[in-house]
Amino acid sequence: MFAGHVGAALALGRAQRRVNVGVFVLAALLLDAVLWVLVLLGWESVAIAPDYASTHQPQFDFPFSHWLLDALVHRPELPLAGDASARLGLGLWNAMPLALAVEAAIALAGLALFLSGAGLSRGRKLALALVLLVVLAGTVAGMTVAPPPPSIAAMAWSSLGAIALVCLLAGWFGRGAMDPGPGPG
Repeated sequence: MFAGHVGAALALGRAQRRVNVGVFVLAALLLDAVLWVLVLLGWESVAIAPDYASTHQPQFDFPFSHWLLDALVHRPELPLAGDASARLGLGLWNAMPLALAVEAAIALAGLALFLSGAGLSRGRKLALALVLLVVLAGTVAGMTVAPPPPSIAAMAWSSLGAIALVCLLAGWFGRGAMDPGPGPG
C-alpha cells in the first residue's frame, strides 16, 4: 500500500496548503518506517513466506498496531490494540489485480487533487507526478514480479531508504504549493 499512502498524503496536502506536502507524506509513511525500525531491532517480525514467489506477500507478526489503510490489503494480521486483541485485515492482496487497481486509484486521485490548484511550476508538477508514478510502478513490480528479498534486513533497509527518498522528493518538489496565507496587513 506504499503508493496508496503517498496518494492519501497528497490528497491531504490539497486540503492544507500551508504545510509542505512532504510532511503529509512522512506522516502517511511514518508507521511503515517505525515498523521497519522495529523489525531491525527485533521487536516485530517479518518472514519471507515459502509462497512468496507467487504471492509476493511476506508474513508479518505485528505486536503493535499498523496504519488503518493497510487493513484494506493485509490478511487479518493487524492487531487492533496489542497481541491479544482482535486482528484486522480485509485481505485485498488475495485479489492482487483488484488490490493494485485500488492502490493506483488512491495514488492517482491523491495526485490529481493535490496538483489541481497547486501553486507549482509546470516542472515541479511534472516532477511530483513522476515521483508518484515511479512509486506506483515500484509498488506494482514489488507485488507482482519482484524476486524474494535476500533477507528481512535487506527488505527493512531498502524500505526505509525508499520512504526517506520519497518524503524528501515530495517535500522538495511540493514546496512551492504551500499557501503563505495572508500577508502582514
